[in-house]
Amino acid sequence: MTKNNYDSPDKVLLKKFKDEVVRDIFGFKNAKEVEVIDSNLQVLGELRADTVFLIKSVGSKEVILHVEVQTSDDEDMPKRMHDYRYFLKYNYPDKEICQAVIYLGSKEPKMKDIYEEKRIVYIPSLNIKFESSTATKFGIIDIGARTIKEILQSRNHFLLHFL
Repeated sequence: MTKNNYDSPDKVLLKKFKDEVVRDIFGFKNAKEVEVIDSNLQVLGELRADTVFLIKSVGSKEVILHVEVQTSDDEDMPKRMHDYRYFLKYNYPDKEICQAVIYLGSKEPKMKDIYEEKRIVYIPSLNIKFESSTATKFGIIDIGARTIKEILQSRNHFLLHFL
């Protein structure tokens, strides 16, 4: 994974404009409180997520919103998002998890928005057949696909940063 100098300012802006990001971009309109929480996710190892929000809404279950900012089209992103989801669910078992990648690359992203593993097991001696599977789906927001006019009309400070 290639690091660049866009990651750090984008993470700062995600946190600075957390209310706009959560309410206007991700649609959590009823969020009464948005808290940036520790993005160090530990089980036996450690992952560092870009930004993790805890969203508290009136009359709704609390939601963990995990956002990764990506400037390159990373084919390993689905597996990484799956790993992040596992760690998030382990650390916050009673919360709903929502994940998205904000893609800032210059070309249309080719990365998949889902990670899937599936294995069918058959044990002939016991005549047992079962499926073991997992799937993690997440959103990809391609900022480059938005026009300057759309971004200006949004009046969203986080999006205006990309102009």
